[in-house]
Formats: sequence, C-alpha cells, structure tokens
Amino acid sequence: NGKIWVTNLYTDNVMRIDPNKGNFGPDAVTRIGAVDLTVNLGANAGPYNYSDMTGDQTISNPTQGFWDVVHNGLVLNTAWGRIKWNTEPEKLIPSGSSITVSARAANTQAALTTQAFIPVSHDVPFSLTGQYIEVRASLKATANAGCVETPSPILSDLRIIASATCDIDLDGDVDQNDLALISRGRGQTALPGDPRDANGDGQINAADVKACIPNCTRANCATR
Repeated sequence: NGKIWVTNLYTDNVMRIDPNKGNFGPDAVTRIGAVDLTVNLGANAGPYNYSDMTGDQTISNPTQGFWDVVHNGLVLNTAWGRIKWNTEPEKLIPSGSSITVSARAANTQAALTTQAFIPVSHDVPFSLTGQYIEVRASLKATANAGCVETPSPILSDLRIIASATCDIDLDGDVDQNDLALISRGRGQTALPGDPRDANGDGQINAADVKACIPNCTRANCATR
C-alpha cells in the first residue's frame, strides 16, 4: 500500500511509516511521512534485519528455482515419449549445480493437478498419455561463497516430443524413410494426430520435414 516498514534493533519493535502523513517538506507540498503503527516484538527480539535480510538478499542468488510449462498436444490421449533439453551452446551446468526435469500428463488442464510428476531423463523414452503435458525443470545452484556470487545453471532450450511424431513407418526410429513418407504427403491436410504433421499446423509440407530432422535417431537421418 505504499507504506514503509523499518526495524529497530535496540527497542525490539518495527514501525510503519505512511509517506502521506507528517509535516510538509521544504516545498510546502510534499509531506515527509510519519509513523502510523508500531509493533512490539518482545524483549530481546533484536530484529537485526537491515543487513541479514535486505543486504544479504541483494548480493545473493536463490539456490533453487523452477521453470514450468503446459503444452497442448491438441489430441486426446496423446502418447508422449521423450523430452530433450540443453542442446544449445548457451546451456550451463556449473560444477555442483544441477537441472532435473519431471513431467505429468492428463486430458484436461484441471486434471493435471491430480497427477504426480515423474522424473524423466534427457532424450530417454518414457510413457505418459494425455492431451496436455506439464513439464517442470528444477534448477539448483551452489550456495554463494560469502560475498562471492557463484554461477547458476542455465536452461537454454527444452523440446517435448510425442512418441509417434516423425516415426511415420512405426519402426521405432526416425530416419530418411520417415522423411520421405512426409514428403510424399506434401500439400495434404492433416487430420488430428497425423504423425506426419510434425509442427501441428494442420498441413503436411516441407516445414514438417524440417521439424523432424532434429529428431532423427542417427546422424544425417541415416537408415542404419
């Protein structure tokens, strides 16, 4: 509400200042503020907050944080299969820090809250089913060494992959054979859930081939 709180170490209390009260300042227009509330904390409380709270938080990073996203697969009972992250040069996981990823899925966003997160590993197949998938990345850093700020982990990118996306021939991998099958369908309108519509725009075109190339199982999308 625009009021200011101060702590008083030796009188064991805190005070609230209303900046719109008190005497007028030198300009005869602006008030200088006045205490409108005092809260006693008890004998020997000694609220030593002017450094430990404000000062320490100014120079310190939190040691843990979360990044959370909900992705709509557009089709009921979408089978989710893999999650990749930190494939870009900007990624950073300093020594002693970590990034862990978990996920949960359901056919409605409301139902997501009833599901438990399961841990997933980078580019390792897992099994979750639902139109919506919620992914949470947990970033943990090491504590600062005194006044020396330690680097925090950086999550540069994250890709969620449905289990059937791009594997057009359903042989368990993504290769030139799958890209060729997408190319043959160019110009067609995709039905919901069509694995050839890798970018989900409702059309089968060259953009879907481009979207599938990063998901190839082997280098250069080789068949073997």
